[in-house]
Amino acid sequence: DAVAFCGWKPQLLDLELVGFHYRAGVLPSHRGQGLQRKLIEIRESEMIRSNIKVAVTYTEVYSAASMTSFINMGYRPYEATEKTALCDISKFRRMVHWKKNLNV
Repeated sequence: DAVAFCGWKPQLLDLELVGFHYRAGVLPSHRGQGLQRKLIEIRESEMIRSNIKVAVTYTEVYSAASMTSFINMGYRPYEATEKTALCDISKFRRMVHWKKNLNV
């Protein structure tokens, strides 16, 4: 049975092709086992194979676990604008945007 899921896609951001992490989750019964970190590593590997040089994502401001995972994986906040945000504009104000150079 599946206990976690994730996805990524190439996305144009400020005229640069980036890898956008989207929609990920781990069942509560399987949290705390490093699955989120593994999902990030897998997506980054796929991005690198696709010649993507920068990975981006966003998290809700109250999602400490997600923010901690991305910080621990080397992601840093960046200032998105309503024009460059990859989230729904209605959610923009409650999101933290993250970026990491993949050193391809």
